[in-house]
Amino acid sequence: MASVCEAYGVKCEIHMSGFANLQTLGTTSEDTCEYYERGLVTPGVDCNTPPPYLEEIGDPLDVEGYVHLPQEQEMGYEINWDYIQDNMT
Repeated sequence: MASVCEAYGVKCEIHMSGFANLQTLGTTSEDTCEYYERGLVTPGVDCNTPPPYLEEIGDPLDVEGYVHLPQEQEMGYEINWDYIQDNMT
């Protein structure tokens, strides 16, 4: 979707956080996608704790409030394989 918007010069904002959406945002220009919505900032929603099947969150904020693209290959997430093994049915 972002590529189509970029091709036609239409603004596109990604209204969800996560590894894939952060990567998509990183492949577009600021003229197309300008903002990254990290998550719902509301009581009861903890954006700084990863789900149990991941080792870390995909979009930590730096001291200035910016999110950076992972420098690892692929999407940049590390799976908690111990959790996966312990919870297989």
